[in-house]
Amino acid sequence: MDVLAIALARHIGQALTVDVARQIVRDVRSIEAEADKPIDLAMLGERRCGSLVLRAERAADILPELEALHRAHFAETEKHRHGLPLAPDIEAGLADERRGALVQFTARHEGRLVGNLRMYLRTSRHTGTRFASEDTLYLLPEFRKGRAAMRLLQFMEDSMRALGVLELRASTKKVNRTDKLLEFMGWTPVATELVKFLPPSPR
Repeated sequence: MDVLAIALARHIGQALTVDVARQIVRDVRSIEAEADKPIDLAMLGERRCGSLVLRAERAADILPELEALHRAHFAETEKHRHGLPLAPDIEAGLADERRGALVQFTARHEGRLVGNLRMYLRTSRHTGTRFASEDTLYLLPEFRKGRAAMRLLQFMEDSMRALGVLELRASTKKVNRTDKLLEFMGWTPVATELVKFLPPSPR
């Protein structure tokens, strides 16, 4: 993360005085300290939704369980990518988690992992404020009845608010109706994401 760029962005339009320069230095130190601080997941607590227990867990502690869900999620919702291998950069994700830039939410039924929601936390280079981007939202089909997905999202929203996040972002796929759920929960469509795969360059 280019912390100097983020700190400077907070002061766009201001004359560069000695006081502003000092504040930029303080901002850089603050952002660096924030970026390297793991999140205390215990402060987020847990919630129940019927037979499900919702909480934030360390991804590093539950990798085999997450891998199985990730494969199921990829097969169901990433059909436009089929032909490309599922090859997640696990170490990069764990590095994000160690520095407080990733929160892994889980849904468990009688101890079994049946759903997950992963959020990446960043600082906007446009506004200097904290935002979080959804990377994965998935529940096994047999646990999609009722309000499980909504409760998992609400738990995430409350947790992000507690962490000082001001903006949430998510992308949805055409193969499901997650966009309708998010709109029902007060999210606003603001963009359309397009994908194009390029053939390999001729040799």
